[in-house]
Amino acid sequence: MSGFHDQGPAAAFALQRPMDAVPDGSIDELWAGLDVALLTVFGSAAYAGSRATARDLDIGVSFRSHPQELALISGLTRLLGFDRIDLAVVDDASPLLRSEALCGAGLYEHDDGALAAAQLAAVAERYDTAWLRRLDLERLAEGAR
Repeated sequence: MSGFHDQGPAAAFALQRPMDAVPDGSIDELWAGLDVALLTVFGSAAYAGSRATARDLDIGVSFRSHPQELALISGLTRLLGFDRIDLAVVDDASPLLRSEALCGAGLYEHDDGALAAAQLAAVAERYDTAWLRRLDLERLAEGAR
């Protein structure tokens, strides 16, 4: 697609645009009509050591009411000038994905403190369900014998 970056370092460059918009609150206006409760970036582009090789942006989102994934992806693509976006709707995600997505870098929260509360709940759920994942792995290993 013309106008979009297609190389790894472009993901880190694209990420800088919303990060620059966070302190002055201008990013808030972009999501006001989409019922976004929380917006995060996670994965390789969120971590300084991996940004240079990031090929896409992993974005986590929680919606307040009616999910509008396509409108959000469209808005992000316009904002970033980048179309390699993997969207994780954390409201319906597994405990592992939810904790990964929410514990990345926060881009937006509709209510003050909502991200911190969601992060604590997601990490607690991840640890509370760890024994179930271990049990699944053990049963898979038994079935492979």
